[in-house]
Amino acid sequence: MGIKFRIDPKWGSSKEQIWQENFAHLETRPRRIVVSRPLTIYLRYASYAAAIIFLMLTPFFYKTHFSTGMAEHSKFLLPDGSVVHLNADSRVSYKPLLWFTGRELYLEGEAYFEVEKGKLFTVSSKTGIVEVLGTTFNLFTRDAKLGVACTSGSVKVTLASSRQSQVIIGAGEYVELSDSLTLIKKEISQAEYTSSWMEKRFNYNSTPLYDVLREIERQYNVVIIQKGTENLFYSGKFSSDINVDELLEIVTLPFSLTIHKEDEKHFIVN
Repeated sequence: MGIKFRIDPKWGSSKEQIWQENFAHLETRPRRIVVSRPLTIYLRYASYAAAIIFLMLTPFFYKTHFSTGMAEHSKFLLPDGSVVHLNADSRVSYKPLLWFTGRELYLEGEAYFEVEKGKLFTVSSKTGIVEVLGTTFNLFTRDAKLGVACTSGSVKVTLASSRQSQVIIGAGEYVELSDSLTLIKKEISQAEYTSSWMEKRFNYNSTPLYDVLREIERQYNVVIIQKGTENLFYSGKFSSDINVDELLEIVTLPFSLTIHKEDEKHFIVN
């Protein structure tokens, strides 16, 4: 039989008396409850705002690009039906989402434009700006050179470096950037020369031989190292249907220059 123990507390007060004597003076502070919105809500609103901003800015930054490589010609159709013919090693870009609010393009190289009538049609380049309503014209812009030939209608040519320098030309007229950085008109025959590249015909009148050989590089996708051609000027015409070896002989013959062929793609002219 187990032994039972009884333990009596040392105090004889009730629990109410104990509370009053020991704990009643303590104050219970109200618990502060902080309610915070989940982070996902803020992220959701931020994503909505970012999406709206993106949609608003996209038309101003989104561009369509067309380009051609060496020895390549190509034709592109613009949203309004206008046509761009790109010469070799050339690039054009525009903003399609803003096209019908302003027909604007940027060109590097050379192109022939067939512009549908409508709002102002603008082609910008490093050296100049061409503005038309409905016409056909050829624009050449490489390095610091600029040449514009109008074949129908009329165009306004403005220097990129000086907006006060402007020239308006009509059908059959040609304007180019001179060495003194001014716009000057040329003989009507010069206008015929500039767009013949679409038919693989090239015509030059007192053109620096350096530029002629550079164009041959673009049309044949070759590299021509030139020595002693700085003060030589070429007049003549040729077709790019013939092989490059024969063409180089035709172009350099009047100057008694020699041609050294290193391989199928590399030549030295001196």
